[in-house]
Amino acid sequence: MFRGIHARRCRAGPLRGLVSLASGRPLRMRARGVRADGGKIMGTFLDKLRLEDINGHTMRLIDDFRYVVSRKVGMVHVRAGFTTDFASIPRIFWALLPACGEHNRAAIAHDWLYARRRIEVTDGYTIPDRATCDWIFLCALKDCGISWAIRNIMWLAVRSPAGAWVWNHGEGAPLCDRKPMTGKPWRSRKERANDRSGDNCSGQGCL
Repeated sequence: MFRGIHARRCRAGPLRGLVSLASGRPLRMRARGVRADGGKIMGTFLDKLRLEDINGHTMRLIDDFRYVVSRKVGMVHVRAGFTTDFASIPRIFWALLPACGEHNRAAIAHDWLYARRRIEVTDGYTIPDRATCDWIFLCALKDCGISWAIRNIMWLAVRSPAGAWVWNHGEGAPLCDRKPMTGKPWRSRKERANDRSGDNCSGQGCL
């Protein structure tokens, strides 16, 4: 049994990541217990990605979609019927990639991890933290054939405060913390404190 996934928490943070991109040195993204033979991360997409366009910006998954990160880490199993607008990737960075392409497989896996927060293993599932979900996104982009520079920029995008906002207030957050994904995401500290105090976080709506 795999006893947990612990991506090294942002010793390669956004600032250090930018320095790494400028210098040409690879980012130090490591995870304990997830190295395959030869020291390389081996990821495999088991299914073709079939999406249905709902309203021009929201997509629905037609069939189950599976991404095996490695035998030790487990599998991201996205269920048919899952809907997404790729909100786990900050919209300002969408211009780096076309609207549709090979990277969509990584984006769907990342959205599922942010929304469901589970990785299937042999005898059940594990609950990953945000750093692990973002690290899996980086690995999936590589397995999609996305270039080193673009995939690391996209990783920095999801590690940004905008990505943290989606993690803390998106579909996967407790009900009392969820906020609409449309409109202005950035609010003052006072406004956020007022919103937080106004939520009923002791009721049945909280997970």
